[in-house]
Order: sequence, then C-alpha cells, then structure tokens
Amino acid sequence: MLGCIYVPKYFSVQEYVDPRTYAKFGDSSIMFMDPRILYTADRIRERYGKPVYINTYSISNYKGKVLRHCGFRPITYANGADWSEHRHGRALDLHVVGVSAEQIRKDILADPWHEDFKYITCIEGKVNWLHIDCRSYDKKKYGILVVYP
Repeated sequence: MLGCIYVPKYFSVQEYVDPRTYAKFGDSSIMFMDPRILYTADRIRERYGKPVYINTYSISNYKGKVLRHCGFRPITYANGADWSEHRHGRALDLHVVGVSAEQIRKDILADPWHEDFKYITCIEGKVNWLHIDCRSYDKKKYGILVVYP
C-alpha cells in the first residue's frame, strides 16, 4: 500500500483539480487527491507511452475541448453524482491519445492485479473516456466493479 504521499511524475496539480479549487489552494490542492489514483495515472501513462489528458484548462485543449472536471470535483460543482468518487479525489476520467478507452478497460479486466492496475476497484463501461476509481470495494471477492453512467 502507498504511504500518505505520492508525487506524480507526469501530471501537474492543475491537471488533477478544477480551476476554482486550484485558484483557492494552489499546489496544495493535491491534498484532495488519493495517492492511489495519482500512482495509477502515472502507471497508465508509462504503460501506454502516450499522452494522457485529465484536466486541460491550464495546458491545452483535448480534441477542441477544455477539460475542467475530470479529476477532483468540489461540492460546489453542479454536475455529476452527489456522492461521486471524483468528489473524494478517488476518481479520474483519463483521455489517452491513440488508445481507446475500451481497449484499456479490456486490459484492466484481463489482469486487474497487475502493478499498473492494482488500486483500480471500479471502471465505467461504454463511455469514450477511461473512468477509473479506487473506492472502498472488495475487489478480491467481487472483482472490478463496472458501472454504467
């Protein structure tokens, strides 16, 4: 298990949190993110060797869109589920360039205990982004939970 701190290798704090949270807390906003999800994002970036986008408001756009709420979502954010794992810093919506979300979901489900995926307990199915989260869920007993938004 990871300790309380994980320093991301490939992503800035702004890529993990929304603009309002970053404006208020700056780089300290990383405190809202679970270290397991930070670690997993880095592992996915390394595994596929492709650019991975989360929030892009501070760096660029992704396919003509500026992404603002693909990581941490504060309670003030009006969209999404009230009890979403995003609101607890345990979920990310990743956009991996050149690799379909469906292919990565297949890879995760085929080998859920691989070092790259070991903290993932839930994924969303049938969406064109890769939602991963590390909610408290008995993965050993039930396998990875697949939800449909």
